[in-house]
Amino acid sequence: MMRLKLTQLSLAVGLLAGSIPAFAVDSTANDYGMTGALQTPSARMREAGDLSFSVNQTEPYTRINMILQPFDWLQGGFRYVDVSNRLFGEDIAGSQSYKDKGIDVKFGLLDETAKRPALAVGIQDVGGTGLFAGEYVVASKRLGEFDLSAGLGWGYLGTRGDFSNPLSLISDSADDRPIGKKQNGGSFNTNQYFRGRVSPFASVQYQALHSPFIVKLEYEGNDYQSEPFANNQEQDSPFNVGLVWQAAPFLDLQVGLERGNTALVGLTFHTNLAK
Repeated sequence: MMRLKLTQLSLAVGLLAGSIPAFAVDSTANDYGMTGALQTPSARMREAGDLSFSVNQTEPYTRINMILQPFDWLQGGFRYVDVSNRLFGEDIAGSQSYKDKGIDVKFGLLDETAKRPALAVGIQDVGGTGLFAGEYVVASKRLGEFDLSAGLGWGYLGTRGDFSNPLSLISDSADDRPIGKKQNGGSFNTNQYFRGRVSPFASVQYQALHSPFIVKLEYEGNDYQSEPFANNQEQDSPFNVGLVWQAAPFLDLQVGLERGNTALVGLTFHTNLAK
């Protein structure tokens, strides 16, 4: 009994000192397949070798994502988007709805410690048409059963444009984000990266110990008034809420409410190729 009490005491002291990792909220996919909340990313990475395939729908968008974690510090993948209320083009595909593809990438800059958060930088829709192009810097910190993230978004992730670009302190050109003809594919829109006004975003995720459910709440920087093809969406609230059910070791099911008025449904299949 005395040995058990000493073990419990040492564990408690270790947790308080940060030398023993506390329970961690599982990292799950956001709407774009990357680790995050719903519309926003986090600084979280999966284990090297992780491969995920996800499908989700938030009208008018249906997204199909394939994301790979080749290294501990690198996450990226390919995405297909169906825009249900816009046509691909009568001359091309008749009455078929519009389809767009994109590539996302996220780099881990700092690992989380007891005193500092994890830090990551990422680019969404790095080239091609760039209809949903955006960039971000995000930090994440776990506090027991909560996982907190906060960051700054450019482009699609920050269309509300709450603040001038902090990078304008280095170059005046950072304030202007070129808006011109999109490339058809096979090229990178480097002249847009981290340019233009920015908006903050934040999220909190909660998972009780041993629970298969994760509750997500986020504040996003997109006001949906600069959507591709003038396809602007009504946003009743910048807060989104979701619930993930980890139905199996390889399957996550997600439901939610985005823009304060639009339902989200999705599923993610995942495995680890290294294992």
